[in-house]
Amino acid sequence: MHNQYYKPIVIENKLYTFSHLEPFVFSFDDPRQKQSIIYSLNVRFTNHCFSQTFDPVHHTETMVVGNGRQKRAFDPERYALSARLPDIVRALSTQRVYQTWERRNYVAYETLAELPAGEVYRVFLTLETAGRESRRRGCNLDLFVESAYPGKRLPGISTVRFTTLCYNILNGIPIRWKR
Repeated sequence: MHNQYYKPIVIENKLYTFSHLEPFVFSFDDPRQKQSIIYSLNVRFTNHCFSQTFDPVHHTETMVVGNGRQKRAFDPERYALSARLPDIVRALSTQRVYQTWERRNYVAYETLAELPAGEVYRVFLTLETAGRESRRRGCNLDLFVESAYPGKRLPGISTVRFTTLCYNILNGIPIRWKR
């Protein structure tokens, strides 16, 4: 039997399930390379995709989610938007991503009609060579969606094609960011 990555929760008598945030393998080729390269990513999501920092002024204990190391509160808006994350990740092969202020993190932007004018869905991710468990699954890269929530675009950050990022990380080549 398959163990669920995130178990369903009940908040204010409403059941929330997380099947859309189950880890999955996403593979694509890079046609820009002289020799065909297949990138196979083991994709996983953190609970930050559907929660926010716990604030006792605004949250009750019944809203707490997570593993106990960091107290997080379930966020219905983030949860609703998280349903789009698997498709957003699958579209990264044709997108550009942006370096964040934390150098190892990247952000992808998605424009969504339901967000206020000037806001985008910000998807923060890390990408690294596959760990042992991922290699056993036939993957060569690990993609972690660290967080995702609406907000404004981040100012003054460099951009790179996602395929270039995959190639460079897989081959140990540093990304040259514009300053």
